[in-house]
Amino acid sequence: MSSSKKCTNCGADNDPLFTNCIFCKSTLPETDMASITNEELVLKAGEWVGKARQPDYSIEKNDPDANYYTGKGVHIIQIKNADIVGNAEKYLSLIQVRAITNATLLPLHENLRKQLDENKAFALKHDPMKRIIKILLVSFAFILIIFVIIVIATR
Repeated sequence: MSSSKKCTNCGADNDPLFTNCIFCKSTLPETDMASITNEELVLKAGEWVGKARQPDYSIEKNDPDANYYTGKGVHIIQIKNADIVGNAEKYLSLIQVRAITNATLLPLHENLRKQLDENKAFALKHDPMKRIIKILLVSFAFILIIFVIIVIATR
């Protein structure tokens, strides 16, 4: 099995577990899970686990005549961290099921699970929106304190 699934509508390469094209949303052909080797499962799980460290991830697809200066033919899709984690979880679930009959997969599953948990915590801690919200809350609290001081001082 190849490590990607080609969309019959737009020709984009998609993850084997995707049911719809990430770019054009067309239905993709079904994947026979038995055709995915253990090595491919572990590699794909590792890819998604690694991406889970980021708040989001960009995937780019370019038409043959794409122009980066004008943006024509350049397609960029952002995948949110929750979707990245969801994809990693799907692969980890498949590995866990296969580990029932193949004990060599169990330590790999445990290591990937641990790494995913660490990456989720890192992404949450370093989420840029979370920082912006903190700055806004601190600024609001500071303005409120100044306002209260002014009101008290003018009485």
